[in-house]
Amino acid sequence: MGKKLIGIAVIILMLFGVVGLTACAPEEEKVELKQGFYNTEDGIGSIRLYGDNLFSFSIIYISNLSTGNYSVNNDKLVLKYSTDSELHFEIGDDQVTFIGAMEEGLFVEEGPVSVGKEFKFVGSTTQELRQGVYSTDDGLSSITLYGENEYIFNRHIATSYRPTGNYSVTNGKLLLHVADDEPFIFNIEKEELRFANETEPLVPSGTLFRLTNQLP
Repeated sequence: MGKKLIGIAVIILMLFGVVGLTACAPEEEKVELKQGFYNTEDGIGSIRLYGDNLFSFSIIYISNLSTGNYSVNNDKLVLKYSTDSELHFEIGDDQVTFIGAMEEGLFVEEGPVSVGKEFKFVGSTTQELRQGVYSTDDGLSSITLYGENEYIFNRHIATSYRPTGNYSVTNGKLLLHVADDEPFIFNIEKEELRFANETEPLVPSGTLFRLTNQLP
């Protein structure tokens, strides 16, 4: 009888010990991920997190602007980059660091930027650009920014082809993304845009576009 009581006492003490350890164990801190703009220091890349877990991801040497939904799993930011691809980032203190991609179910340490590339948080509104019509002083060329980061680029009234698509803003530059081509790049100077491409025959590099009609 005595041995049974001792055994029961030991079990009770063990149970209380487990409960006590569980109660005293510190709660795991959740990593905070702010919505807004995350940029690389060299100006190559930008991530925007906004709305209902939406993102846009732009790399200056890639023409397409990637958009979609993001998620946060195990302190990792995951961008749904394409149907079969995800980009994974380690979440740090006001920054995210690229660690690799999930390609068709396999994790690989490669992607559109080098592993270890850091994207630092720069704010939620610092890169907003007023939407509307930006025109050259002679009225021959214009850019219309509207909607969900959409644009129409009228390079010259003499041509009927007007590139359209999505735009992004990163490190003081406006990028007009064109499928299968390099983006059109403009330096942002307050409410003016200065064309930066060197190889566009219809618009000389350095051409200035001023905001002439702001959208409500």
